[in-house]
Amino acid sequence: MVKSRKILIPLITLVLSSCTININSNQSSTSTSSSSTSATSSSTSATSSSTSTSSSSTSSSSSSSSSSSSSSSSSSSSSSEDFVYTSELAGKFNKDTPTTITFWHAMNKTQQATLNEIIAEFNKTELGKNISVSHEQIGNMDNVLNKVTTNIGPGTTPNLVYCYPEHVALYNGAYAVEELDSYISDIEYGFTEEERLGFVSGFYNEGRSYGDNKMYSLPFVKSSEVLYYDKNFFEFNNLKVPTTWDEMWEVCKKIKDKYPDSTPLGYDSEANWFITNAEQRGYDYTTATVEKIGNRVDARDFFIFNNEGNKSFVKELKEYYDKGYFQTQGLCNKYMSVYYTSYTSNRAYMVIGSQAGASNYIRSDSETAIATLPQTAEGKRVKDAIISQGPSICMLSKEDKQEEIASWLFLKYLTTNIEAQVSFAKTSGYIPVSKLAHESESYKTYLEGANGTTTNGIGLLANKVAIEQSNMYFASPSFVGCSYASKAVGNLIVEVLKNGVEIETAFKNAEDNCYYNIV
Repeated sequence: MVKSRKILIPLITLVLSSCTININSNQSSTSTSSSSTSATSSSTSATSSSTSTSSSSTSSSSSSSSSSSSSSSSSSSSSSEDFVYTSELAGKFNKDTPTTITFWHAMNKTQQATLNEIIAEFNKTELGKNISVSHEQIGNMDNVLNKVTTNIGPGTTPNLVYCYPEHVALYNGAYAVEELDSYISDIEYGFTEEERLGFVSGFYNEGRSYGDNKMYSLPFVKSSEVLYYDKNFFEFNNLKVPTTWDEMWEVCKKIKDKYPDSTPLGYDSEANWFITNAEQRGYDYTTATVEKIGNRVDARDFFIFNNEGNKSFVKELKEYYDKGYFQTQGLCNKYMSVYYTSYTSNRAYMVIGSQAGASNYIRSDSETAIATLPQTAEGKRVKDAIISQGPSICMLSKEDKQEEIASWLFLKYLTTNIEAQVSFAKTSGYIPVSKLAHESESYKTYLEGANGTTTNGIGLLANKVAIEQSNMYFASPSFVGCSYASKAVGNLIVEVLKNGVEIETAFKNAEDNCYYNIV
């Protein structure tokens, strides 16, 4: 329901039409580049395609697996001891009343076909039998953002929408996003304890990353970064796969000493490298909670990456870059998969890139293996951390509570129904956000074909590794302008390493760029 509420986002004067210009191609607060085209955020047609699937079935209620997860991930929300169920939605939804909801997304045609199948199954449930879901592919994620912001004023937004965290913060500037806590905790329509605790915590907690500890989105399907390496090369040279960054530099030295023209390591995203290292070592990056000064805030207070810890990291990178140990996409203007699949002497033998881009790492002369992203060594590490990527879904506020609850029921089905999660993961190449889906027999069977030599097999292998490291995922704080921080820290690495800019100057310039982009 549309309502006024206090939210901790920058108190910048937001004119929605101008925001669609200012917030452009760097929407994700967690990723600035990937070794692949995102399956869920790219479209197959520039023209919007619309599909409406009406309910026609009145059969049995939704079923979901009751198998428990054995993941070591911490619980994704409040524990069973302190979680309180509520009944705020009691009497506000009539399952026999035909209700139509709309969903805007960036799915390609194959994914839309899967979505139609999911909707058909949803319509067979007792609560979903009279809910008609009309969905529309708007274009890419920028197109989705722009169309939603231009429709907030006239009140013609959809019920559900694909989103990145900064999108949600921007919509929240107009109080357009529905808080999900009362839906999650509702005793009749909310999550069961198994569903609530079944999410991968790093994916789920993105929805609470806005500074006020309220839930504004749910993860749908996600990806992250993994370490690709040439298995045959490692075996031939008796190299150990690095699990820490100290071990990584030791391996890089051994490779460079023996193959001086080579590029031992490639890293696709400088921004992800900076942000992940800050999380692993406990260095400040950004914050979504800023104290007001009167009725305003100082926009600089959101960007807290200019500190000695992060400077020491960039200094360390400069040292190893000068030794020829690595390249990045921004440093050489090429995706690192190009270096990995090269047959020239400067080829890369390891690359850190998107799990969703695994098909780019096939070599005809060798087997590709995949490992978990290296962590900071014991003694320097504050926590294990790997960045979370991929789209979530938020629910936009409406005056009609019947419509809002219907939207919630479909959102709940998309994110917690095991077969819905598995089927869309298969189509998109991303991984399910539910640990219950990871442990399901259907998904385990699907992953049995994992290997490092075929296009399909390497994608499955990447998914297996992404699941194995799922207890390490995190999302950065979200606010209007957070994507500028991601872009700025990535650029400062290139400025220092490639262009010779002094570290102090590069950090100050990055901080200034963030500030001037949002005021």
